[in-house]
Amino acid sequence: RLQRADLLQGMEAEAVLDAPGPKFKPETVTKIMQLHLDKKTRISQDSARLLAEYMKMFVQEAAHRAAQVCQQESMGTVEPEHLEKILPQLVRLVCAVHVLSLSLCVYVCVCM
Repeated sequence: RLQRADLLQGMEAEAVLDAPGPKFKPETVTKIMQLHLDKKTRISQDSARLLAEYMKMFVQEAAHRAAQVCQQESMGTVEPEHLEKILPQLVRLVCAVHVLSLSLCVYVCVCM
């Protein structure tokens, strides 16, 4: 198993910035979600595809921010400490997206 930082560790900052985005299979996302949900909870294919796209964007954003920190520090290789430095920003990003998603759900429910 890869540790969270092992995905980027040792990659050149330029390579991280130019790399294509990761791919998450909806089936994998469904399995991950089922680990944290009640056994009776079902996840639709559309929800799994949407979550896979969200995870892709999140990982891309983390990689880009870590690579930028690496470049700002004039280092050529992304290391775990670069990810650690951007974690507070990512937590705020996730919270902001969550609030926007809830607001959109409330708006759709009220307007329909």
